[in-house]
Amino acid sequence: MKSLSKKYFTNNSKAAYLFLAPAISAIGIFFFLPVVAAFMISFTDFDIYTLGDWSTLRFVGLKNYLKLIDDPLFWQALQNTFLLRSGSGAFIYSDIIGSGASVKFETNKV
Repeated sequence: MKSLSKKYFTNNSKAAYLFLAPAISAIGIFFFLPVVAAFMISFTDFDIYTLGDWSTLRFVGLKNYLKLIDDPLFWQALQNTFLLRSGSGAFIYSDIIGSGASVKFETNKV
């Protein structure tokens, strides 16, 4: 029985991992890191002045989210988002055309 490293790390797969490494690193740096940072900051009372003095940053927990739930402007924005998404003909037609094309290409093998 081959060892695990020989089974999964052939010469071709090593090259593939080397080609994928920069892309995966870029995704991690430019997508996942900001998402995690924004999530962590959402539990604090962060403002622009905190950038100058990090000692003024305070943990407030779910207080920001509770304030958001009580804000009528948030609910109006959420309603507008759903109305635009569901009421826009371009999205509906693109979904129908995409589904139709999928069925067409699935039944007729190219």
